[in-house]
Amino acid sequence: MSINDIFGLEGQHAVVTGGGSGLGLAIATCFVEAGAKVTIVGTNATKLASACETLGPSATSHVFDVTDTAGATGFASDVAKKSGRVSILVNNAGNTVKKPLGEMSV
Repeated sequence: MSINDIFGLEGQHAVVTGGGSGLGLAIATCFVEAGAKVTIVGTNATKLASACETLGPSATSHVFDVTDTAGATGFASDVAKKSGRVSILVNNAGNTVKKPLGEMSV
């Protein structure tokens, strides 16, 4: 029995925000290795394209700024139309603001 028999994600579609580098890219890599299709999301098209080259044919990218709350529904619809139903969502994109959540804005 292999690791993919236990933790395989064949047939799944994961969306990873902040997937162009760092932890997001590492998460996307694990999903691809487990057999999932992956859509990585970020604001830098060049960085996303480079990451997709590294990830291989199971990966696609979508340029979107997750702070654009008004565009979120359209973003989700576009991703589903392009790559299929999303079964896994990793909200990895973030910031380094150090204050209580109640004091933060979008």
